Amino acid sequence: MSVKNLNDIECFIFDMDGTLNLGDTPIQGARELIAYLVNKGVAHYFFTNNSSKSPKQYVKKLNSLCIQNGGIRSIITSGNVTASYILSKVKRPKIYVCGTKALKRQLIGEDIEVTNNPNEKIDFVLLGFDTELDYKKLCILTDYIDSGIPFLATNIDDVCPIEGGKFLTDCGSMAKMVENATNVKPRFLGKPAKETVDFILKKTGINKDKIAIVGDRLYTDILTAHNGGLISIGVLSGEMTKKEINQSEVKPEYLFDSVLELLSELTKGEI
Repeated sequence: MSVKNLNDIECFIFDMDGTLNLGDTPIQGARELIAYLVNKGVAHYFFTNNSSKSPKQYVKKLNSLCIQNGGIRSIITSGNVTASYILSKVKRPKIYVCGTKALKRQLIGEDIEVTNNPNEKIDFVLLGFDTELDYKKLCILTDYIDSGIPFLATNIDDVCPIEGGKFLTDCGSMAKMVENATNVKPRFLGKPAKETVDFILKKTGINKDKIAIVGDRLYTDILTAHNGGLISIGVLSGEMTKKEINQSEVKPEYLFDSVLELLSELTKGEI
């Protein structure tokens, strides 16, 4: 159930691409909204399903956008959720990753062994939003999957929105290609997987009915909140449209054109 007043929310989980920024361009109101929450002492985190970069790189990204942040501790990526899931299943896991060098370094930093050897015994194969994708990596991935190794994927997003109404092919679309080749569907982690809500609750230590997810996608951001009992705040600055919302059974509890309008609502009545 929604809080009666948005100012009663104790923690905001912000999506990034399409919500706070489009590529290298901050969305109007993003800087001011985060500065407002900092000044009010309201807990907030930045959660991106984009696994192509590490939390350290996202800190640099936010800094380049002039958006205040709390450093690495304020960043959550689908890579974090994926690492947590893998470590919960296997002690000292070894995996093959079809992903960026940044994702591999992030997983290694979580004490997960990453191999490039196509003939090693491994526990999982993992597909990320691989902006460094090549055919050799795909062949190794599909061979492992065909041999029965469990198939994980960091995020379900089909596209990643950028400036000018354009987009990049994301992990969900790559996964469909691999599924067509192997007839095996991956277990998606990141938003909207249950493991994501568990990760958020553990990291924040705040009751779920006081946590809001702010995002631009029904099937990731809003569905995560809906399934996990969190508050959902939708923005129309990225992928989601009013037409899509009207046709969907899952709808945001609050809807704004952008984070600028959300800021206006939070500051209503303030001098």
